[in-house]
Amino acid sequence: LEGKTELKVLLIYPGVTLETKSLVPSFGVSIMVEPLGLEYIGAYLLDHGHEVEIFDTRVGGSLAGTLKRFKPDIVGATCNHVASVNKTKKVINQVKKYDKKIKIIIGGQGGSSLANVFLDDPAVDFVITGEGELAFQEFVDTLAAGDDVSKIKNLVFRQNGETISNPARDLIPMDELKD
Repeated sequence: LEGKTELKVLLIYPGVTLETKSLVPSFGVSIMVEPLGLEYIGAYLLDHGHEVEIFDTRVGGSLAGTLKRFKPDIVGATCNHVASVNKTKKVINQVKKYDKKIKIIIGGQGGSSLANVFLDDPAVDFVITGEGELAFQEFVDTLAAGDDVSKIKNLVFRQNGETISNPARDLIPMDELKD
C-alpha cells in the first residue's frame, strides 16, 4: 500500500434482517435498515480522495465478484448487532481467503463491544471502537501515506500476541457534522 495516495476501500454490511414479528406482531414483515454508518464513513473517505464502494450482503450480488472487480486495498465491515457476529466473521474470512494482503478492519457496535472476539479471528487485522468516521478516515490516510497506524485513537489490534487498545478520541462535535 505504500506509495499509493488513493486507496480502494470496500465497506461491507453483513447485517441480519430484523423480523418485525418480534417487535410488532401484526406487521409480520422483514425490514432492512439502511447502512447509514457505512455511508457516513464512505463520505469521509471520498472527501479525502479515496475510492469507496459499499457491499450490502442483504441485497444480493457476489462478494467474490465485487472483490475481483473492485480490487480493494482495505475492507471495513460493520457488526451492528450481536446476532451478526458469526455472519461478519464468515464474510471477512471470505475476503481474507480471496486475498491475504487486504487489510480487514471491523467496526460498529459489535466491534466496539466485542473487539477481542474479532481479534481472535486471524482474518481480522484491526478493530475500531466508538465513533468510526474520523478514526477510519485517519486509518486509511495513514496507510496511504505508508505511515504507522499504531497510534490512531479508537484503534484496537494485536501486536506480538498482545491486544493493544488505543485511547478513545473525543466525540465529533455536532456542528462539524456534514449536512
